[in-house]
Amino acid sequence: MEASVSVSEIRLRIEGKPEGKDRPRFNPFMQGSHVYTTKKTTVAEREIRAAWEDQGKPRLPDESALGLSVRLAVVRPQGHFKKDGSLSAQGLRHPIPRNKKPDLDNAIKLVMDALNSRAYRDDVQIAEAQIKRVWDEWPSTTVRVYVLDGTEQGLL
Repeated sequence: MEASVSVSEIRLRIEGKPEGKDRPRFNPFMQGSHVYTTKKTTVAEREIRAAWEDQGKPRLPDESALGLSVRLAVVRPQGHFKKDGSLSAQGLRHPIPRNKKPDLDNAIKLVMDALNSRAYRDDVQIAEAQIKRVWDEWPSTTVRVYVLDGTEQGLL
């Protein structure tokens, strides 16, 4: 196994539609293991790990408390725009993406599980988390995992 570089912060950007972690599936007709992870979740976790590997497989200290920030960039529907490209009345009524997948809790769980035992020893180290869904021209997921040094003012 390759040695990881120890760091105090990891930043990743995953291009493409943000995904959330699906619920485990149950198949009573499968031999042996009856619970499985969907292909969509497996692929999404693999994309996050690939972004982490592209950064040189950095690792946060095993005994540190960690913070996690996730930004989900989603594209506005066509109905939010006029023919001239400016925002329509519907677009103006929706400055913040709501009723838009993925659910925030499933998205943060996907990121945490994808990086667990790789970027950090265990996701129990994460003591602070924030997640935000925003409109953008291109879909992406941006992740920041960082060591908490005790001087943070908190999220609330």
